[in-house]
Amino acid sequence: MGGKRFMRLTRLRLKPAARITGKCIALLAALSACTGIAPHDKNAKLVQGPPIADVQTPFDQALTCLNGKISPRLRFAVGIIPDLTGREQYNDGGAGKFVSQGAGEVVQSALFKAGVSLVNRRDQMVSTNEASWGIRTMRQQVPADFYVSGSINSLDFIPGGATYAVIGGIGPRYRQNRILIALDLSVTNATTGQIVANIPLQKQIFADEWGITGARFAGNTLVDADAGVQQREPLNFALRQVLYLATFELLTQLMPVRQYAECRSLIDDGAGEVTGPGTTGEFIRKYEAAKARAEERRKQALEAVAAAEAREAEAQDSETAEAAPAKPQPAAEPASEAQPAAGTTAAAPAADPPATPVPVVAEPATPARAVKAAARAEQDAVTVPAAPADADPAPEAVPRLEKAATTTRPAPSDASPEAADTATPEPPDPKRGLPVLPPAAAGREA
Repeated sequence: MGGKRFMRLTRLRLKPAARITGKCIALLAALSACTGIAPHDKNAKLVQGPPIADVQTPFDQALTCLNGKISPRLRFAVGIIPDLTGREQYNDGGAGKFVSQGAGEVVQSALFKAGVSLVNRRDQMVSTNEASWGIRTMRQQVPADFYVSGSINSLDFIPGGATYAVIGGIGPRYRQNRILIALDLSVTNATTGQIVANIPLQKQIFADEWGITGARFAGNTLVDADAGVQQREPLNFALRQVLYLATFELLTQLMPVRQYAECRSLIDDGAGEVTGPGTTGEFIRKYEAAKARAEERRKQALEAVAAAEAREAEAQDSETAEAAPAKPQPAAEPASEAQPAAGTTAAAPAADPPATPVPVVAEPATPARAVKAAARAEQDAVTVPAAPADADPAPEAVPRLEKAATTTRPAPSDASPEAADTATPEPPDPKRGLPVLPPAAAGREA
């Protein structure tokens, strides 16, 4: 009797659980149909995501701005840029590297955007095979003048922070963490092996997560809910941006400041900046300071010329007024003219008074002489100190990255200030210092 009663009670208790289980199974079946789970004997429907797009970075405009500013006679190549971080990740699907192994191809794309003459040294399999087959000789290969090499050598995980607050079973949460990635790239003269440009760069990869969680009873039923959002910068896309900026920096270190200043202004400081010593950031700061000093001296020279002209005009006016002769007064006629007596000789007329001599005024100094002196003083004052001798590569070893021939600066003349404006500044050498700017040329550069 007691056993039968226990079995009836058990059936009564299991009926609500069975109903709930059946509802859950029906719900899972409906969700599986919505999520696209296909039967085992049919192909699953492919999902079409966002459209394909070309890769764009905040540094593309600055790189394309260099197109045409580098001589096409100089040929560049890309050497080995390996991943030396030693970091690997393991998961259920296998193992892999954290960082992309194709950094060399990324630098090659950046050089191509800059419009330089580029030769392929990344894959020599085709050329080697054709040479071994006898259909081509390696002498037909075009030699490279410069090549880019380096490594990705740092990948550090920076500990982050988190916070949450729960009141009455409901509350928000937030946490963040960062990854630090760094690399070093160099440009080497392929003829001599001398390193002519170098740049180390780093970037922090940011990731954060926020959400809200809650657990409350609705009658006798516990309702637990959790929602959140997690976001992180793409690691390899961030690495591409670092490589693009490094390529731009390497190219501009070998160019005169005035030739790439406009292109560098296209880089937003929020995307990346290079301001350390020995970089283009330092070169541009010195260049702008030299231009400001030259412009100030030019203004002072023009003010001195204007003051000299004013004094000269005032002196000429005063001397002209003093040198003008007094206007003679007409003589009064006698009341009656006496006739000379017979046999007498008429008296000789009185001699005219001597004319007042006009003083000879010496020609004052011309304003052109003042301009000449100011221009010479200014050219001596705007010269920027040169870099140490050991940092200057040999001229025959490192060709100038200039499209035009080296310009010359005309000697100062005694012409007007407008003629002095035509002076062309000497192109600067980043290893030797900044150019000597004439007064008017500094104004146009600004």
